[in-house]
Parts: sequence; C-alpha cells; structure tokens
Amino acid sequence: MPLVEQQILNTISACDNRITAADLSARTGIDLHVATKQLNWLASISQAALEVSASGFIVYAFPANLAASLEGAGFKKRFEEIFKFTANMLNYLLRCSFGLLLVISFATLILIFLFVLIAIVIAAGAAGGHHGGHHGGHHGGHHHHGLFDMDFFDVESLLLFFIWQQDMREQDPEYLGQTIELGDQGFLANCYSFLFGDGDPNLGFAERSWKYIAELIRINAGVVTSEQVAPYAVAVGLSESKLMIPVMVRFAGIPEVTEKGNIVYRFPGMQVSANRKLLMEALPKFAEENPWKFTRVPFSRLTMVLIFAVINLVGWLALSHNPAILRFLQPYDVLVPYLVCYAGFFLIFPVFREFGNDVRNGVIDYRNKTREREGAKLASVEVQEKLQEARDWAQRLLYLPENQAVYTTQQDIIEQEFK
Repeated sequence: MPLVEQQILNTISACDNRITAADLSARTGIDLHVATKQLNWLASISQAALEVSASGFIVYAFPANLAASLEGAGFKKRFEEIFKFTANMLNYLLRCSFGLLLVISFATLILIFLFVLIAIVIAAGAAGGHHGGHHGGHHGGHHHHGLFDMDFFDVESLLLFFIWQQDMREQDPEYLGQTIELGDQGFLANCYSFLFGDGDPNLGFAERSWKYIAELIRINAGVVTSEQVAPYAVAVGLSESKLMIPVMVRFAGIPEVTEKGNIVYRFPGMQVSANRKLLMEALPKFAEENPWKFTRVPFSRLTMVLIFAVINLVGWLALSHNPAILRFLQPYDVLVPYLVCYAGFFLIFPVFREFGNDVRNGVIDYRNKTREREGAKLASVEVQEKLQEARDWAQRLLYLPENQAVYTTQQDIIEQEFK
C-alpha cells in the first residue's frame, strides 16, 4: 500500500472513522482539494455514509473495517479483470467453434452423399461392364469405355465440383434465383450473428451516461442536485449518497448545504470553459438504453445461413434413419446422433435466445421508464424550488475568452509585460 494512502487510513482511524476534508488536510498537510477527492474515492468503495452537521459541514463516516474493504476492493478488481479477459476469450472461441462446426457438419454431410453417390455409380458401372462382356461380339468395342461413356452421369462434371477454374471466376453463380458473391467473406460472421447475436447493444452506455452528467454539470454552471443527475445514471433506484458519491469522485465534486438545508453538489473544476460553443449541446430528457435485437444483419443476408442450417438438419435426420448408409459409415456411425443434435441446436438455440432477449428488454424497459419518471419529477413544485436554490447558489460560469488572457506562451514574457 502506498505511503500516502496508508497515512490517510491512519488519520481516519485516529479520528474514530469520522472525519472531514479539513481534518484530513490539517493532520496530513495534503491539499484540501486532494483531501476531498481522496475521501470521496474512499467513500465510494467502502460504502461510507455522509453526515451533514448542524453547521452545514459534510462529515464522512467510514465503516470500522475500512482497511479490509480496501484490500477486498483491490482483490475484487483484479479478479474482475481476469474474469473479464477469460470470459471474452472463451466467448470468442465458443462463437468460432460453433460457426466452424456448421461448415464442417455441412461439408461432411455433402461428402457422405457424394461418396454414397460415387459408390452407386461405380456399382452401376461395374454391372454395365459385366453386361457388356456377354454381348461383346455383337457390339464390338464401341461402348467399351464403360463408366466414362454413360449418358446419365458424367464423371468429369463431378470432378469440376472440386476444381476451381479460371474461367469459372468470371461469372457469379446463381442459387434459387439469387446471385451469390463468391468473394463475400461475411458468411461465417453471419453464422455467428444468427446463432449468438451481435452482443450487448449498450456496451458504450456507461460512457454515454457520464457524458450526459458532465454536460449537465456544465449547463448548470457547476452546481447540480441529485434529482437532476438521477435521469442520467447507469443504475436506478439508488439512494442519494450511492448515486452522487461516484459522480463526485469522477468530477471532483464537493457537497454543500444551502441556507434552506438542501444538499447541492458543486464541481469547481467544471465551472471553467474556454469556448461558449462547448456549452450549447442539448441533453435528452433521460439516458435511454437500447433494446437487444435478434441480429443487426438483414434477413436477406441470413438466407444462405438458414439454407445451410435447414439442409444440414434435414440431411442428418435422413442419414440417421437410413440403416444402409449407417452401415456404410461404420465405425463412424456413432457420431451421427451427435451431429443431428448439433444441427437441431443450431436452429433451436436462436429461438431460445430471442426469448432471452425479450426478458432482458423487459428489464431495460423498466430502467428506461424509471429514468423517465425521475426526469418527470423535476417538474414538481418541491423539486423546482430546490433547483432554483441550486441555481442561486451556483456561481456564474467562468468564461475565458482569448483576448482576456493575462499571459500566453505564444509571445515572449518581456513583450507581454510592456503591453
């Protein structure tokens, strides 16, 4: 543990875990602003309580096990980082494995049918050759080519299925009347999207929420109330202390008590601007989360995925009910039931995933409506009076135009002194 942090913990312990920023600054000699920031940070990770004294000062009441809370928070953070890295890697491997399994399963199915077809053709060719041996005197050698001269099947055409020729690349083949782009590399990605979706649609919601709160503070000249912040918070239903302590930690805020006993939060570092244009951005009424979608890929691009999946399932079901083909596949026939299960899973799992999306969207809708209700509370008479007091309490936003600068690094200091 760093020396400064240990000194702060010792000071808090010496004050019986009840301390103000002025106490910490006086006992340690650190800057008052730094002391406030450190106490806000400690309060956010230790669930400390904020007490307002009769004179209007803020007292931080820390739990008795503050040191243990810090150690636990550090261990928890390291564990969460390791868990997140491992989970992301496993999730990526899982997505890749299922997407590749579809291609492998489908390719295996096609190969089995081709081998069976080739076996039938070879058997038919052998029978035709045997029949030609009995009548060779009558027909001479005209049909002696056997398999390669059969009118109903051309082996050379079969070989073209495996051979990629230069002249074939000049034309895009058609399937079910639709042109297939041979250079399209999106099929596997579409398989992943069909099976697993496109991930959390609100990955950047926390950053967007903080941006709204920061802009809210700037618009209100650096002084806000908890009622104003609530519609933009990530979590909903929090108490005022749990809601505002992370905000004070992030933007170096200070809680203050007004003459009427209301608590407002002042952010001195957010009361300075160099450009009025930066303050003109309009805020939404509340921070809204996006609902989960089945996939962002258009259905037209999922057509080939569905065709592969359906053919894969129908093909393996047909093979599993054909004893002759199962005998042909021995000893690998034991894998057929597993491939049937996988083929069914590929089509059934997205259906259950969509049900899961409906549940998650219900929770998201609840949070969005809660934030919307918090925003609607701002119109009440009681809250409006508190907001008016906060506006009166706020200092005017300090604007620093370029022509009012006392000193600039763009000119020599001696030149500026004689101006």
